[in-house]
Amino acid sequence: IRNFQDLNATVPGLQLDRATNGIQNTVTMRGISFNPTAAGPQTAVELYRNDVVTSSSAIFQALYDIGQIEVLRGPQGTLRGRATPSGSISITTRKPNLSEVGGYVTGSAAEGGKWVGEAAVNVPVIADRLGVRVAGYSSRDKLDVYGLNRFTNVVDKDVHDEVNSLRASVRAVPFVDVLTLDFNYETTQRETRSYAQYQSRNHVDGVALTGGVPDISANDRRSIMTAPNEFDGTYKFYNWQAQLDLIGQQLTY
Repeated sequence: IRNFQDLNATVPGLQLDRATNGIQNTVTMRGISFNPTAAGPQTAVELYRNDVVTSSSAIFQALYDIGQIEVLRGPQGTLRGRATPSGSISITTRKPNLSEVGGYVTGSAAEGGKWVGEAAVNVPVIADRLGVRVAGYSSRDKLDVYGLNRFTNVVDKDVHDEVNSLRASVRAVPFVDVLTLDFNYETTQRETRSYAQYQSRNHVDGVALTGGVPDISANDRRSIMTAPNEFDGTYKFYNWQAQLDLIGQQLTY
């Protein structure tokens, strides 16, 4: 799983679609779609990151160094924050290991200037008491719908979707088996440049005229927009968590 929408292939009945503008993303579970402009109980599917309700615009940008993903079907709310009629999706990032130094690097590249890579390093500053984990992610996807300027007939092939993200996590255990403190900060930047695909009407309606623009079929993967759709967004997470264990009870704040 390299991005959030890859869950489509592993969870039956779940459909995730990332919008080019980074805002109007769609989550469909049990046949009901998540409304990205809704809030509170009007939302059919709720998204959580480290137990905190999070907007879909942030969740869809980058997914890396993940510890666990839960897809909870059906109405939620009794034990999982806000009430949701269709279900909830919970993402938990990996926490620092307090006893071992470690890390990893992984990535891939393809023709056309496409790449994806991620890395993480874990360092226990004080054994079994304090640890730090830093992870990063970078990807660039070459899009395949080019812009055709209707006035100059010049084709613009500079279309891409690029994401860069960095996360730092700190875990402290001042009292073993009693108090655990976690802090997590993440910044993600996404930049896209794209065109909407166009097909001449005469390819759909045999008696229709082309409308004065060059004849374009779906196989040409062209647009007739004079300027591209451009999106540049920055997302930041700040997450604190404290867990207290006393006399057989657990309190998480």
